[in-house]
Amino acid sequence: ALDAAARAVGAHAYPAPRGIVPKGLTGPRPSCIECGFCGAYDCPVGAKASSPRVFWDGLPAARVVPNAPVGEVLVDGPQVRGVLVRAADGSLVRLESDRVVLAASAVETARLLLLSRPLGHPTGLGNATGQVGRNLVFSLDTSGRAVFPFPSKHFAREDAQRQFVNRAIQDRYQDDAAPGGYPKAGTVVIERGHNNPIQRSLRAAREGGAPLLGGVLVERLRRQLLEETELAYEAFGEMLPRPGCRVLLDPEVTDASGVPAARIEVDANAEEVRRVGRLGELARSVLEGLAPARIVEDAAFRVTSFLQAGAARMGADPETSVCDSAGAVRGVSGLYVVDGAALPTMGGVPPTLTIMANAARIGARFG
Repeated sequence: ALDAAARAVGAHAYPAPRGIVPKGLTGPRPSCIECGFCGAYDCPVGAKASSPRVFWDGLPAARVVPNAPVGEVLVDGPQVRGVLVRAADGSLVRLESDRVVLAASAVETARLLLLSRPLGHPTGLGNATGQVGRNLVFSLDTSGRAVFPFPSKHFAREDAQRQFVNRAIQDRYQDDAAPGGYPKAGTVVIERGHNNPIQRSLRAAREGGAPLLGGVLVERLRRQLLEETELAYEAFGEMLPRPGCRVLLDPEVTDASGVPAARIEVDANAEEVRRVGRLGELARSVLEGLAPARIVEDAAFRVTSFLQAGAARMGADPETSVCDSAGAVRGVSGLYVVDGAALPTMGGVPPTLTIMANAARIGARFG
């Protein structure tokens, strides 16, 4: 029914890549049990293809040092020599290595490079041309949901909340009608609203503006949990890299160790708001074809800071990039960036799988 509704407005829905091992098949992870707690929670059976599951499972525990944040990358001239970490008791410990790989997220990787200022690197590692921290990008988002009576035409009682829905629409990934001279918008994802009662209760309490209280909230929760179900839409738009969106060291705010915290500056772009708005319009036009009881717009536009890229980007020109195409930080032998910081653009999709693929590509060069 969802595919037909998409075709009716000239769009093409298809199954989005999820990294899920189908039931009955063996793979690197267990099969999904469709519990509905994927968003914001770890998978209770280990089926979710998260970064820790893909990269950390199977790593000998003796090689993992928990609760030991890195405060500085150590170098000797042009050669990396290890890292300085703060142990659980507050002491500083030097871990030596002639190869250091940064994968702390775009913001924290840029912060660590800026904090590391040994002799010969007065503005931070890889920052000879002032590019560390610049061209930070996030995923742009609009989201909402179509609310249906439960049970109803599309949702039978015997299916309860276990009817899996997974569709993506990219008809406006390349969007010639997008404003601002940049013919691209992004990706729309439509899926069953997360089943877990915490998120469903939060959505119910916030619908319509100010949070509800008392008996009105209780009635809304009863209806939300027992009489309704939802198809949620989320759109991922591309934020264009620009020097004005960046990571700096905060001159006043510090972390628990007294080290300068990351300061994030984001300049607004009205054309990006309009481009993302076109994705929301497309999602709602598709969902209207299923005749829901109502469509709720949860966020007309937002910058999703948990999806990060840039700030130490790869490139061919040392004047406009921090790393080369292999993720190697310029000016420091043996130092690599493999997280989203190395990506030169965000793209109009969630970047996680791209980050994983790029990390595997760079890692394969190590042998």
